[in-house]
Amino acid sequence: MSEERKKLEELFKLSWLDEWKLKLAWGVLTRKVVPVMEKILGGNWRTTLGGILVAVMIYIQTSGAEFPKNWNDVRSLILGALLIWWGRVQKDGATGSQPGDPPTASRIAAARKAGDFVSEHDVKVAADAVKLLELARPKSG
Repeated sequence: MSEERKKLEELFKLSWLDEWKLKLAWGVLTRKVVPVMEKILGGNWRTTLGGILVAVMIYIQTSGAEFPKNWNDVRSLILGALLIWWGRVQKDGATGSQPGDPPTASRIAAARKAGDFVSEHDVKVAADAVKLLELARPKSG
């Protein structure tokens, strides 16, 4: 067993069963939750989710977990909404395209090579686009 693994086991006090459960949960998250988040929040869902979390933290920190009662609370709510909007319009630094752009075969290949998650829907859309281009290409001969 490697030294790093021993240190992690001592730090988190996880059994092999706990580690297996975490690995299983991570697999479920990447297969089930990530595609839903991409559909709901768009291609830059991580940035959007980060904006939402920061906005909620700022509002709770300044106004508490209550409905706005005065102008300062309303300003905190507006600031939070602006942060959510800002997170929504930004694109992740790791993407080479705008959120919502259709996937291409080269983007999917690069994402898989990098170990990133690629939904089966994106693979199907890219394959359909390649087929359509093949049909539209003029035949030589």
